[in-house]
Amino acid sequence: MAAPQTHSWPTVSLAWRQLLAAFWLLAWPSWLISVALFMVLTLGWTVVGLKAHAEFLSWAGAISFLLCQRPLVRRMLRKSYRSFRLEVVRADAPETATLTRAEVAHIWLKIVWPQVGFLVAVWFIQLWFGSRLTPDMTKVIPTLSLWLRILVVGPFGIYCAVKSEYPTFRLEAVGERFV
Repeated sequence: MAAPQTHSWPTVSLAWRQLLAAFWLLAWPSWLISVALFMVLTLGWTVVGLKAHAEFLSWAGAISFLLCQRPLVRRMLRKSYRSFRLEVVRADAPETATLTRAEVAHIWLKIVWPQVGFLVAVWFIQLWFGSRLTPDMTKVIPTLSLWLRILVVGPFGIYCAVKSEYPTFRLEAVGERFV
């Protein structure tokens, strides 16, 4: 049995699709858990009950989605993607992916803040223009905001986390840059 090969990949600036791949690793399990939570919370509710509590359920889903990303940060740093990986680099120690809970929380906050800002902005837009929008437009806003969160805001959060300065370490993207 041959020893595993170690790649000495160069440091790269991640392309959008690489940022999207890293975010998707956090997003799909979080959405799955959010949907399961929605199903448990609404078990036995009538349609009238769902409509009456729609805003609460919407916020509960958004908050659970954001909170579920935290335990997945370690997974994101352990994963070897097809063309890159994210490494933890410390000044006093060799490259290691071992992080304390506080360090994981710092990375998670860098990923989540753009999403929180986006969710609040969408909420204010709906609040501000809510009475002026047509019923068809009010149905389009959640779908559009979901796609923007997946394709733009989430990858931007990963970008922010990788480029940020942390007190005891830094994140470094190594691999091949694909445009």
